[in-house]
Parts: sequence; C-alpha cells; structure tokens
Amino acid sequence: MKPLFAATLSALLASACSLPLGPPGAWVDWTEIDGPLRPEVSPPPTESTPSTRLRIATFNVHYGNDVEGLIRVLKQNPRLATADVLLLQEIRSFPEESESRARRVATALGMGCAYAPARPHKTGTHGLAVLSRLPFESVEIMELPRATIAMGTERRIAMAVELRVGGEPLRIVNVHLDTRLNIGDRVGQLRPAIIDAPPRVIVGGDFNTNPFVWTANTIPDARTLAVADSDQARALDVYMGSLDFENPTASLGATVPLPLLTVHLDSIYTRGIAQLGDSGVERSVGISDHWPVWLDVTVDSLQSTVDGLCDARGVPRRSDSESPARRQAEESLSAHPDS
Repeated sequence: MKPLFAATLSALLASACSLPLGPPGAWVDWTEIDGPLRPEVSPPPTESTPSTRLRIATFNVHYGNDVEGLIRVLKQNPRLATADVLLLQEIRSFPEESESRARRVATALGMGCAYAPARPHKTGTHGLAVLSRLPFESVEIMELPRATIAMGTERRIAMAVELRVGGEPLRIVNVHLDTRLNIGDRVGQLRPAIIDAPPRVIVGGDFNTNPFVWTANTIPDARTLAVADSDQARALDVYMGSLDFENPTASLGATVPLPLLTVHLDSIYTRGIAQLGDSGVERSVGISDHWPVWLDVTVDSLQSTVDGLCDARGVPRRSDSESPARRQAEESLSAHPDS
C-alpha cells in the first residue's frame, strides 16, 4: 500500500463515524429457505462445452421493469450477449407476471438462472440473480450485516454459486452493498461473504463505493471530494488486495452516468485466476442507472491456485488478520469504537 494512501485510508476509517452494523447470517443452501424469500434455481437449457475461459459480467438493472428492453440490449451488445456468467443486482419478481424477471432474461439468453430474493417488495420480491451457461453445483445465500440508515434500512444479501470450470470448482459471489456507508462499514458489510472464500473465487456486483463520507449514514459530506484518494472504491481495493484479490476493472472509470463525477460503484474482483483478459464498461447500454461491467478470465487448475497463494510449506501467504491493510483498518476502528 502506498504510504500516502495508507494514511488517507486510516484517516477516513477514523473519521467515518456511523451506527453499528447488525450481525451477519451464515451461508445457507437455497433448498433450505422456505416462504416468500425462497430462491429459484433452473439449469441452463443446454450445457456449454467445458472450458477454462469465461466472460463474467455484472449489471445493476435498476429493477428490470422493462424486461423486454433489458433482453434486447443484452442480446444486441456482443460483449454481453456472449457472457458465460451474468451477475444481476436490483432484479425483481412478481407473481402476477408469467415468471421471474431473472428467469425471463436467462431463458432469452439461453442461460440457467438462480434468483435469490433479498426482501419483499409490494406483491413480489427484490433481490440478486446469477445467470450461467454452466450448471450450478451449489447455490447459497447469506444475510449481510444490516446497517441502520435513516429512511432506508433494508435487508441485504450475498449470493454464492459454485460452477465447475476446467473440471474443478469455481466459486462466484454476487453482492449489492448499501449506499450510505462509510468505508469501515462497507468493509464490515462485505467481509462475512468473502473472508472464508476458497483460494479460487470471483466476487462481483454493486459495491456502492461512492466518493463520500456520510454523516450518521444519512448525509454525504461533499467536502471529502476535495481530499486526495478519498474515493471508497480505491479504499476497498486496498482491503481486497490484503486478501490477495485483484480488481482488473478498477481502472475502467465511471460505472454510473453521473454528471461532473467519475464514480466507480461496480467491480469484479478475482483471486486465484490464471489470466485476466479484456474488460470493459458498456456505456452504450442506457436501460439502467448503472452500466454493465465485464471481464474475461482464464481459470487455472486448483492446485496451481493453491500453490500461488501458499508458501513452500503450503502455508497461506497472507490472511485477513495478518495483512497490513487489515491491521491498520482494525486499529483505526478499535481506536474509534463509534466508527
């Protein structure tokens, strides 16, 4: 970590006072969830030929109200139409519609669908989805620590699927974090979903890494825009880097169409991936208040992944508690218990 940014991150963690987060839930297999928030999972209509090369895309679809329009823009964009895995946030489902919006999109693209409701919404639900051309080996849901936010406290979840790529498992985690969080709380909300992840994993979604410090999780302090390196996206990259994650999408610029500000809310993090290929933000896709982000990867063998993350004795090189970035964050948080 660069010394200047390390100091800036420490200052942000110390000054970003907020209300406590609630406890996280455990990972739960989708088949064990009943009631109105029961997920739905359907396999791809045809199984793709096994390969170690994948295109991953993430897209906050802003409710997916215009399902046919969403299908049309995905099909018309050559980079998105050829995605092997598509992570969706803010997708909804209503019983009065023929089937869930996520499944309608998946069917049109020839993909399997796993939809996980995060919370009820009117007569239906609001949640996350993973669409895949490869069969799902497992689908799990975790309730994330809940933030107390004035006029906006909502249940948030992480969704993890396991696919078999190159004959070996690959875990993919889809998240949508709260907006009005400071960086310490953003790390705290994300951490339960990733801290015990296997060596080979991809984490994508809408991290809501905005460039503000929030007062009481309600009001953004615009003065922080003038502070060098105050963007939460950069700070989260540092934390994820302490866990050996890379963010190949970090330099792609804005992922939302906001005037005057370059705001990077959506990312794809990787760990234990052999090769990182092309990536991009599809700014011609205007059906949502976010733009889709995509990344090409080549997945290595699991043994090579483990070897890369361990020393000659097979001991992990770094852990969450041992990393300098995490130690500095926790020291700042413990020194300021209300932050």
